[in-house]
Amino acid sequence: NGTFANTALTSIQFPNDMERIGANAFYDCDGLTNLYISNVTTIGNSAFCKCSNLKTVEITGANSIGEHCFYLSNNLTNVKLTNIAGIEPYAFKWIPTLTSIQLKNVISLGTGVFEGESNLLELDLDGTTNIGMWTFKDCPNLTSLGNTNSITSLGWYSFANSLHSIKQFNYTSKKYAYRVFKYNFDKIWFD
Repeated sequence: NGTFANTALTSIQFPNDMERIGANAFYDCDGLTNLYISNVTTIGNSAFCKCSNLKTVEITGANSIGEHCFYLSNNLTNVKLTNIAGIEPYAFKWIPTLTSIQLKNVISLGTGVFEGESNLLELDLDGTTNIGMWTFKDCPNLTSLGNTNSITSLGWYSFANSLHSIKQFNYTSKKYAYRVFKYNFDKIWFD
């Protein structure tokens, strides 16, 4: 935990057999600009928190991305996550530079994972089944959600004050919580 925190690292190459990145492992490593992680079982809480020059994150095959993992990494613009079992609360919260998120088979999104991404334009939810409360709250510029057919559960306020430009949301489940779309639009079509 905290092994490389506050160091001048500019790049990281993880071994193929690495199972876990500990909590705060790369906290406040300002030299990191791009991050590619595959087949790491667990990424700990705040592992890459405050990596202020990080621009691109690609993660494939993790069971868990910890709480506040990339919180306050304020230059992050692109995130691509593939085959992730779960993302813990607030992992990418309040990153104003984030404009694109690609999720492919990311099963569960915890509370507030992408809350407050005010410049987020594009999102692809293909394969996501559970969206926790406040997950995309205060993302007012979202224009695209991609494939939403796999979603089976929506938490409280999960898209509150977001989706102003979205005209259709494909959601066939009967399960959704209180005020999922509060402050969004006059009409929404459910398929």
